[in-house]
Amino acid sequence: RGLAEMTDPSSIDPKVLADVLEHISSLDEGAKAKLMGQLPKVDESQEKAFFKHMTNLDRNEFQAVEKAQKEAEETIAQIKTTLEAGGEQAANLTQVNQQNYLEVLRAQKEAEKAMAELNAQLEAHEKLEKRISESMGVASEVQDQFRALDQRFSEGTKRLADLF
Repeated sequence: RGLAEMTDPSSIDPKVLADVLEHISSLDEGAKAKLMGQLPKVDESQEKAFFKHMTNLDRNEFQAVEKAQKEAEETIAQIKTTLEAGGEQAANLTQVNQQNYLEVLRAQKEAEKAMAELNAQLEAHEKLEKRISESMGVASEVQDQFRALDQRFSEGTKRLADLF
């Protein structure tokens, strides 16, 4: 309901009224003046009826308002506790994620180290293979030279045999 519709003071819910009064009291002077300018004009008879109604509220209604306020405060406290616990859980989760991240970094460094070792071994094997290949080439050349010498020796032996 809007404030303009609240012409009958007995129809105002005490909890709503308490909430409105609390909100108004929390406003600064400029905001209060602006709010007062927006309120409908209330004639003197309505104002008197309102104050009469407020003074006639029985003790149970005030207790109900106080109980509702206390429940709201307890709910707010529970929400704060829940949020704090959630914050702690988030911090714990962040710590776990950070630990996981550090473990991943360590594993990555180990993998890079192992990869570097494998690359070094591969290079060593390639160098060894190259040296073996070069040695095989030299051995092949030496073998060819021995064949050539053997052939010359054979030819020289044949000539010598032909001479005798």
